[in-house]
Amino acid sequence: MGAKAGVTVRPRRDDDAERLVELLARTHALDAYPVRGSLVGWSFLTGDVERAWVAEVDGRVEGHVCVLTGPDGPVLSRLFVNPDARGTGVGSALLDAVDAWADERGLALRLVVLDQDAAARRLYEQRGWQHVGSEPAAWLGGDGPWPLAHDYRRPAR
Repeated sequence: MGAKAGVTVRPRRDDDAERLVELLARTHALDAYPVRGSLVGWSFLTGDVERAWVAEVDGRVEGHVCVLTGPDGPVLSRLFVNPDARGTGVGSALLDAVDAWADERGLALRLVVLDQDAAARRLYEQRGWQHVGSEPAAWLGGDGPWPLAHDYRRPAR
């Protein structure tokens, strides 16, 4: 699969679970992703997944992304990178793998990014994703107020 400056992307395996949950916990502590700490676990990464990839640097898993099966088509989700590996091309390599997969199938993709994730929104926009709307993330539950959830689309290529 694709590589960027020493980054190797491959399909996710069950034996990646421990490392991925560790990285997800670190990401949650730093960035509040996922929003609820109770979601930090292997089940967050495995439900409704159509395909999933990890990125390795020197044989060590440093990031994750997957495509979920959504009612309106495939959804890019669960993208996170080890905070210590940010800026090394791990996130871009993961997105390249998703792009290649979608392109081979002629698929459009969707994703949702919360307002607090401004850096992620910039990255997607730089990669050609189109912002198609925003609404309060009431799906987070509780009484609100909820952060804005921004919907993006990547057209089929």
